[in-house]
Amino acid sequence: MHNEKIKKVLIITNLLYAAPRISGIAKYLTEFGWEPIILTPPVDSDSRNALRCSSNLGEQIKIIKTNGYRDSLWILKKILSLFKSHNSKLAQQKKCSRRTKAIISAALRTYQTFFSYPDKDRNWLKTALKVGDEIIKKEKISILLSSSAPYTSHLIACKLKKQFGLPWVADLRDLWAQNANYPYPWWRRVFEKKLEVKTLSSANALITVSEPWAKKLTYTYPQKKVYVITNGFDSNNIKQVTQLTHKFSIIYTGQIYSHKQNPTKLVQAIQNLVVAGHLNKKDLEINFYGPTNYSLQWLINENSELSTAIKQCGLIPWESALQKQREAQLLLLLDWEDTLEKGVYPRKIFEYLAAGRPILSVGGSSGDVVENLLAQTKAGVCCRTMTDIETTLKIFYNEYKNAGRVTYNGDLDEINKYNYRVLAEQFDIALSEADK
Repeated sequence: MHNEKIKKVLIITNLLYAAPRISGIAKYLTEFGWEPIILTPPVDSDSRNALRCSSNLGEQIKIIKTNGYRDSLWILKKILSLFKSHNSKLAQQKKCSRRTKAIISAALRTYQTFFSYPDKDRNWLKTALKVGDEIIKKEKISILLSSSAPYTSHLIACKLKKQFGLPWVADLRDLWAQNANYPYPWWRRVFEKKLEVKTLSSANALITVSEPWAKKLTYTYPQKKVYVITNGFDSNNIKQVTQLTHKFSIIYTGQIYSHKQNPTKLVQAIQNLVVAGHLNKKDLEINFYGPTNYSLQWLINENSELSTAIKQCGLIPWESALQKQREAQLLLLLDWEDTLEKGVYPRKIFEYLAAGRPILSVGGSSGDVVENLLAQTKAGVCCRTMTDIETTLKIFYNEYKNAGRVTYNGDLDEINKYNYRVLAEQFDIALSEADK
């Protein structure tokens, strides 16, 4: 333990979205002289699938869940839930499902643009301030740590800092108005940028997850100390698997952002290799676990030769997803397709590091953070072009045919740098310097 005296940090965040980063970090902060107390909207802290963390998290650290709160989307969610069964049936119908999805997405986005500013947690502000006031007085809090998104967490921390004069560190897992995936109209971004600057200017320090994003924050807040602390994984969640799948399996877990992630080159490369006789279709097992992606389903349907080899398997529990990762011959990562944004780490890449299986990264831009991470850890290969994908797949497949498995060559010492216990020490440094 680095500090003789235990200090209490109030962590303000929506734990449902902040996990596994904040839950993982908080658990290990106790080893560095901190007692974390998490303030979150209502969430089932015993649900490993929801929080993507250990089921006994609430026994390890104090979690205070506020009551009497509904997010700004609850009415719309209730209306849309009436169509859930109908939409599930439409998912198998290419034209209708894509059109239906587009209509629902547009309606949701329009509603959020006007009624979820800065985000759906806006209604939590009043309740969180009241409960936060009580916690600070009762627990004798030393410092505040807020984590976004949702960004309402920073509004709460800003107000509590001004009320109690406490130091405050703001953690941005995603950038705010400069978000690479900003979903709203340009005119809203103008207002949101002003709100961001007004809010974060009061923070003692900022944390974000990649160097390119840190540079953007430093440009906007030149007087602020900006720390880079990546996402990571909890080594306690790693379970050794000795038996890999018998087939040449390629597994993807999580959501696909169709406008920024593109599986087209992968599917086409596999199709080319099958037609050329370099891959035996009977050996292939390519499974996507996550929300149904209609663009991907259309792609599968168009390549009928692969319809039995490539499947969308839907959502599965978090622990089951980890198990699938550990059993796979290859783990598929769809890198961010934006030459102007090289700071995006798909969160699943850190789960993939923990799984200990080779990563096949498809797409992205030269010199982006994914390329650098895979080069550092030797955990996988980046393929930008279809030729690269075909060449790499042939190498992996030949190894699979000769040895019965694809060999993993990851550098465990480098990979361990992304263990939450290691990252918690970096949070300790940021908090300690802000608390001086």
